[in-house]
Amino acid sequence: MVKSEGTSLDYKREVTRMYTWNRVNYVGVVGSILALISIVLPWWTISASTWWAEGTMTMYLYHTEIVGISAFFGDWANDPFSNLMALAALVLLVIGSILAIVGSVTKGKSLLIVGGVLGLTAPLGFAITLQWLWFWTNGIGVYSSGILNGVSYSSHLESGFWLSVIGAIIMLAAGFAWKRFTSSNKLRIRPPVPPPP
Repeated sequence: MVKSEGTSLDYKREVTRMYTWNRVNYVGVVGSILALISIVLPWWTISASTWWAEGTMTMYLYHTEIVGISAFFGDWANDPFSNLMALAALVLLVIGSILAIVGSVTKGKSLLIVGGVLGLTAPLGFAITLQWLWFWTNGIGVYSSGILNGVSYSSHLESGFWLSVIGAIIMLAAGFAWKRFTSSNKLRIRPPVPPPP
């Protein structure tokens, strides 16, 4: 009788352990991690060159780096609107990723989808605001090239931006196709065989 109770208890523990791990949406977790990694990567770069020098301004979500001829970029690196835009994208991305991770490990499909929406809003809002701000003030777009005040320039979105987009899309896909990416509904554990009388 003791053996039977022990076997039954082990079976219940195994069911609980297997169900806990199989209900985790690992695809959603991967998407969240990619979005978080994008924070430390550059999001936008503009390069400038003349016959005597060249320089690059690279925008991250938490700071802006200028290498080379800083005179061309002037106070653009310290522009309050650009910094506010980057900070807003950073906050949205962090909150969205956290919600998606929590949703992925707690069977919170809605949290995962909301996290994906916030995660996608961050890069899209960043690009749209950047395009409007720079084109309106300097005639420079997110993807552009030309000559300004005798200086040749070119600009483009960087790896951090694209990685955040990929991560957000993965989060949304994992949320909308929850059953496809979790196996809790397919979990089968054979019950223990009762001991002979």
